[in-house]
Amino acid sequence: MFDNKCKFYVQGPGWDILVDEPSSAEAATVAFERAYERFGKNIKVSPNILVIDLCKVIDGQCEDSMKLMDTPTVLADAGLHQLSKQFKKIILGE
Repeated sequence: MFDNKCKFYVQGPGWDILVDEPSSAEAATVAFERAYERFGKNIKVSPNILVIDLCKVIDGQCEDSMKLMDTPTVLADAGLHQLSKQFKKIILGE
């Protein structure tokens, strides 16, 4: 019947994807993985990835529907640990 997944709209610079996942963190990770598969090393990244929970929007909880996910965390969750570390250094200016 129903599962615990919801539809999420995930946006990064130059890409956006709809995914069905149980949480915004998982949605960001899956969406980034799909964008990375499509764009490879040409993928554009920014310090944050926007995630909108469309179930909350439909339920009228618009103020709680948007999250900005930390890109280095999303990269690490996607298994791209070295890239995550490098990007974090760039963001922090180290």
